[in-house]
Formats: sequence, structure tokens, C-alpha cells
Amino acid sequence: MDIAQYLNDLRERQTRVRPAGTPSEVVYPLGEVSIPEHVAHWAAHRPDRPAVVFLDGTISYRELDDLVRRLAGWLESAGVRPGDRVGVHLPNCPQFIVAMLAVLRLGAVHVPVNPMFQSAELAHELNDSEAEVVVTLDSLLPVLQAVRGDSAVREVLVTTATEMAGGESAVPADIASDSAPVSLWADAVAGEPAGDRPADLDALAALNYTGGTTGLPKGCRHTQRTCCTPRPAVRGRSRRGPRRALPRCATSRSSGSRERTSGSSSR
Repeated sequence: MDIAQYLNDLRERQTRVRPAGTPSEVVYPLGEVSIPEHVAHWAAHRPDRPAVVFLDGTISYRELDDLVRRLAGWLESAGVRPGDRVGVHLPNCPQFIVAMLAVLRLGAVHVPVNPMFQSAELAHELNDSEAEVVVTLDSLLPVLQAVRGDSAVREVLVTTATEMAGGESAVPADIASDSAPVSLWADAVAGEPAGDRPADLDALAALNYTGGTTGLPKGCRHTQRTCCTPRPAVRGRSRRGPRRALPRCATSRSSGSRERTSGSSSR
């Protein structure tokens, strides 16, 4: 049996056992648009609805869309172009979401980097992904600066764990005067927003690295289309209705369900 016959047979078997009400094709409520465009849609239609709630801070869809556009503008001014890798060296926090969406808005590649990495692990992932710009926390900056000289990283953007948590926060003054210069998050999101541009849903959008339990971590390739597929695919069986059906994006730092390839070989 050749591959075409195999696939035809597989589809026939799937059709026979598919439960009633389960769609056979992916249906996107807003059409085939990028993940940042989904956010922009809700910023226009439900601007004051909470998009991100973190500790004492709440970010509406209007605010999230504005932050994403402004950070994208900063990244663009820092030389980030479609296909370029941007390391997001952050724990779970609003800045992680904003950075991911800003990278995707530019057509660049989101590279989530485990904030628990030590020098050797961090150096491997930065070099393998070829990230030239990294977003990090002030508390993680020392380990990043220790390997920066042995990587392609040319620009570092620094934030704090509580900068978007609804409380007072400030990056220590001595960080800005470090021997390896950095930029500050507050300045980046206060700049000019990036303009709109066509999105390529099938271009590489994210390199999510495996945990490295059987060797060095490997980059798992994701496009925006594959990131958006799971939620709409099951929407037809949901009892919650279209307003509660949101696109789900793969943002975790480890994934084994996608094609695995080194970041440097996937350009």
C-alpha cells in the first residue's frame, strides 16, 4: 500500500468512527487569521473585557493589544525582522504573553527559554535557536550576561517579576549601566506601535524546546496555524458557545507533539 492509499484508507476509517457532531474539518470562528489578529479583534469588540489577570493586575483586551503593538514597534526598531528568533527568558507572567504576541505580530519566531536554566543549558538554547534578541527578568540577567558573549545575542530587554502585576516595580538603576548594555521594558512599551502587516500562518512561528531528558533539548517547530488548530477543531462539540471558544496557542517550554529539529537547521 502506497502513502496515498494508506491516507485514503485512514480517512475512511476516521469518518466511520467519528462521533456525531464532531467536525471533520477545522472551522475558525474569525476565519484564518493570526493569533495577534485574534487579540486585535477582541480589543475592537470587547475592549474592556479582562484578557490577562495576574496577581493584583488586570489587563484588558484593549490594553493588551496596545502593549503588543508597542513592544512589536520596539522589537522592529531593534532590528527584528520576519524569521528572526527572539528569546523570551521569562517565567509565567503578563510580559511573557505580550512578548510572544509581539514577536508573532512581526512574523518573527518566538523562542520560550526556561527561566530555571543554568549557564550551559541557556548557552545551548540561545546558540541552537540563533536568538539575537532576548527578553528577560532582572533576577535572571546575571546568568544571561554570563553567556551573552558566547552567543549571537545583541540586544537584551529587561523587566521585573512585578512590573505588570498591579504594584510598584522598578528595574534596579545599576542594570542600565551594566557593562553589557540592556534596554528597559517600560521604555519599550512606551514607544511607537508597529504597523499592521500580512501574516503568514504557515511560516515558522515558535521553537518550543524539549526538556532534554534523553539528550540536549531540541526545538519543536510550530506555525501559527498549528498553534491555533486545537481549539477550533473541538469547538463543534462545546456546550459553551462561540463566545467562549478561544484559539489556544502552544506557549509551554516543552512539547513533544511537533516535528523536532534543531533551531539552527530550520531557517
